[in-house]
Amino acid sequence: MVMARVLTAKDLATYRQTVLVFMFVAPLLQLGVTQGIYYFLPKETERIRGRVVDALVVLAIMGLLFGVVIGVGGNHYLAGEFSNPQVAELLLCDPDSPRSGNA
Repeated sequence: MVMARVLTAKDLATYRQTVLVFMFVAPLLQLGVTQGIYYFLPKETERIRGRVVDALVVLAIMGLLFGVVIGVGGNHYLAGEFSNPQVAELLLCDPDSPRSGNA
């Protein structure tokens, strides 16, 4: 509600499109690992630490994969799908973008 009062309609739409991408992709990248840990961990008696490490490794790999996809041009593809070029710079979280005021 506060953002609707502070941001312009265009900036609010860009924010919502960017959040939509992250909210849609995050569960897909988790591959159910976070929910599976709650199922398998209480039953595990020998490799508790190993199960947690395995889960963290899978999540780290998926996070890196998403970062690479966005870094090599996925952000521009998604911005094209939304017909909003500002989404591309927000997906990169680029602190040197013209809109951040640091450039």
